Amino acid sequence: MAEASLPKKSLPKINKVDEPYWKGAAAGKLLLQKCKACGKLQFFPRVVCVDCFSGDIEWIEAKGTGKVHTFSWVRVPRNPAFKEDVPICYINVILDEGIIMESRLVGDSK
Repeated sequence: MAEASLPKKSLPKINKVDEPYWKGAAAGKLLLQKCKACGKLQFFPRVVCVDCFSGDIEWIEAKGTGKVHTFSWVRVPRNPAFKEDVPICYINVILDEGIIMESRLVGDSK
């Protein structure tokens, strides 16, 4: 009996708020939002500043460097679409700009 095919991995639903982020990612850039009123940086994309609630937000390019703050290995994925990807290492990175981002660590460990 043939093994059933794995479910497809879903793609993010892009909206007006986060569209610049995804366009930047497609161009190889890491973009963050910056409030023009108070200077606060933020990620994930939002309509207003999380600090002063101003809607005057711009996008800036991050350096793309930082330090791993914490990590977790996943050996049994909650989503069957990731069955072939285990083990997966999820990390929290503190970017040089001070923002904490979650990511998946990829690459050959050899």
